[in-house]
Amino acid sequence: MILLNGDWRLAFFPEAESPVHGPDDLAAHAPRMIAARVPGNVELDLQAAGIIPEPFFAGNIRRLREYEFYEWWYTRIFEAAMQTLEVSKTSRVSHKWDLVFAGLDTLATVWLNGIEIGRAANALIEHRFDVSDALRPGTNRIVVRLGSAVNHARRFNYDAASMSWEHREEGLFIRKAPHVWGWDIMPRAVSAGIWRAVWLEERPATAIEQMYYWTAGINTEGATLGVRFQIRTDAATTDGYWLRFRGVCDVASPSHVTLSGSANSGAPRQATSEGSSVAGEDASAQTTGLSMTKPHTFIFDWPLEFIAGGCRIPVPDARLWWPKGYGEPNLYTITAQLVKDGQVVAERTDRIGIRKIVVDRTETAGAAWAPEAADGGVRRMDAAADPASHFVFRVNDAPIMVKGSNWVPLDAFHSRDAERVDRAVALFADLGCNMIRCWGGNVYEDHRFFDLCDEAGILVWQDFAFACCRYPQTDAFLAEVRREAESVVAKLRNHASLAIWCGDNEIDMAYVSDGLSPEHNRLTREVIPQVVHRLDPFRAFVPSSPYVPPSVGPVANAWHRTPEQHLWGPRGYFKSPFYTLHSAHFIGEQGYHGCPNVASIRRFISPEKVWPWDKNDEWQEHAVYHWQHPTRDRDRIKLMANQVQELFGQVPDDLETFALASQITQAEAKKFFIEMTRLRKWRTSGILWWNVIDGWSQFSDAIVDYYFDVKLAYHYIRRAQQPVSVIIGEPGPGKRLPVIVGNDSRTDADVRYRVWDADSGETMAGGEFRSRANENWQVATLRTYASDQRLYLIEWEIGDRKFGSHYLAGTPPFQLARYQRVWLPAIAALPQAFEAARVAL
Repeated sequence: MILLNGDWRLAFFPEAESPVHGPDDLAAHAPRMIAARVPGNVELDLQAAGIIPEPFFAGNIRRLREYEFYEWWYTRIFEAAMQTLEVSKTSRVSHKWDLVFAGLDTLATVWLNGIEIGRAANALIEHRFDVSDALRPGTNRIVVRLGSAVNHARRFNYDAASMSWEHREEGLFIRKAPHVWGWDIMPRAVSAGIWRAVWLEERPATAIEQMYYWTAGINTEGATLGVRFQIRTDAATTDGYWLRFRGVCDVASPSHVTLSGSANSGAPRQATSEGSSVAGEDASAQTTGLSMTKPHTFIFDWPLEFIAGGCRIPVPDARLWWPKGYGEPNLYTITAQLVKDGQVVAERTDRIGIRKIVVDRTETAGAAWAPEAADGGVRRMDAAADPASHFVFRVNDAPIMVKGSNWVPLDAFHSRDAERVDRAVALFADLGCNMIRCWGGNVYEDHRFFDLCDEAGILVWQDFAFACCRYPQTDAFLAEVRREAESVVAKLRNHASLAIWCGDNEIDMAYVSDGLSPEHNRLTREVIPQVVHRLDPFRAFVPSSPYVPPSVGPVANAWHRTPEQHLWGPRGYFKSPFYTLHSAHFIGEQGYHGCPNVASIRRFISPEKVWPWDKNDEWQEHAVYHWQHPTRDRDRIKLMANQVQELFGQVPDDLETFALASQITQAEAKKFFIEMTRLRKWRTSGILWWNVIDGWSQFSDAIVDYYFDVKLAYHYIRRAQQPVSVIIGEPGPGKRLPVIVGNDSRTDADVRYRVWDADSGETMAGGEFRSRANENWQVATLRTYASDQRLYLIEWEIGDRKFGSHYLAGTPPFQLARYQRVWLPAIAALPQAFEAARVAL
């Protein structure tokens, strides 16, 4: 492989005035060339060259508009050593070589040494071009032209049934991340660039082209791993070829198992020893065998009868992959070797998890939830999912209480994603999230993201990259979507963390909101599910989030009747009936605004615009206000102030207190959403709240801003998502507060707990309780009165570990000064402590 990242050159000019028609014209007609970085985005190169200012500061993001109509020419000279290319005497390349772009944004024409080698029109997938006839030993020159996506969008016919998110019709046909045209969480930054890695890759005559693993069965003795494969060879037959699978799990165990197996012929063959070399073994491989020669290591041989096929690998005493909180995320590194006459002629390595994931769901939701009266007894509070209406993830037959969040763009300029992804996933893990929903307005994340989720035990809900629009239904567009889906599914399907494919984000709702049936959407009813069934048949698929089935129909309130719901609503007081009496069995989105820290605001708002918030154009710009149609039904800055008013009965008149009050409001709201979901187990089986981290500098629902500075909600959620928690619920008809021990794990836990009044220090409840695995139990109740405004502090111990939380009792307005000066320090001092005096600064 020859990596081609690094320093390139970049020419650019308005496409309508372009004097350049090919690589040979660049030297004579390009008005200017600047240094460029690959991976990169053109805006970052313009900024580095001093042509534009920092796009995320003040109102600078609007300065990018003129560049939407430009074309961009990347060039690079590189050397290819003669020995590397293995050239023949005629100096022609003897092996096949591909030029691979992991991300080309978007409308690309590529030349190598003056020869056009290919075109691309999809920023979301990898593009591979055969350059065997163009590549030379010695000096080579690559040229990439990227055309204007906005100009290109003018070539299409837009049908009456099509509809875009807030007047961004340009994005309907162009396969870029939907958010780039502007979203309520991201700025308009249409961009262009070679945004992921570029490399030259040898394409040998013999290779393992495909390898697909799935868990075919799990029982008390172990597991069975299913495999489908395809090889490439120029040999006339596959006689003498066999595959060797060697799997190693990182987790040690005292077990030691040796098995022997048989091929289809039924002839027995003793399993080979792990320590022997392939060349020294029975290379005929006329039978199959598996050996467990040390804990959680297996070797399995399979003779080939054709270039494609499948087999089943028994894995005794298999170490299963579990989501966070339910067990260890055990991973097996499996090396597959293609062997011919005792010699390894091709090899590939995959890392997989042995687990079975089932999405157990009905098509419609049941009645809205109603609270029960809390009596004084100890009693179980969770109930089995209703067979008639539910939405439950089951991993290895265990129901999972999902506590997670939505994954949104890491950056408006996606070439910077790679430097942010490790730190971002670490936030989810630290928060106790066991699922991430990859929202459909984004790019598809690379292997690194999924590797991190595999390792952390974080399930992934993956939307396809379609959001909030009614997309074209033409045959040409459907064909492009099919190619995209094939690329994405084949790339990601072996990851243990990948739990479910989803056709899109909120597009069923885009249909039913106008009285149309989403069954007309061929993308999610035909094309994408067909691809998933072909390439990843053992993984769940749902057409949309939320999915509106034919049994619900195109009615205005359809989302109330779907098991999975996005609970946004009026965004008023977070304990209002909308949030407490919903019918959702699974919450795919639910958020609440919170002001960033003051130091962060000063990084992206001009000094003269830092305060006040009202009628402040820079605050609005970072909210994100539509650049042409500022008529959205919710002014997000005003919304943030209104939410403070709801809780505290006032809106502070200085920035520091305003930021603090907003962060308190957000933190209490999101903590409440998570805890109320846990208390409805299994009536509601999970919540994916919105969201962890911002993709640019803004005022939003995120609990960590673009600069990785955390808001107060981070600390509250980190406590609320512990696998075993003591939670105080809302008063039911009996006006008593239930104290619940919620266990979201597969193990019992001995819990010692105490609940006390933050003001008086009086103990209100306490004791010891044996918390049963994956169950909720009421252990006490607290008397409450309509006039109460109290803060209850909660602490519990499991073994030598201490945990803490709190509960805000009563109805607004609460006293902001009391919360700030008395309650917040008491909350901060609980286990998993934080510094109260630094909140929001």
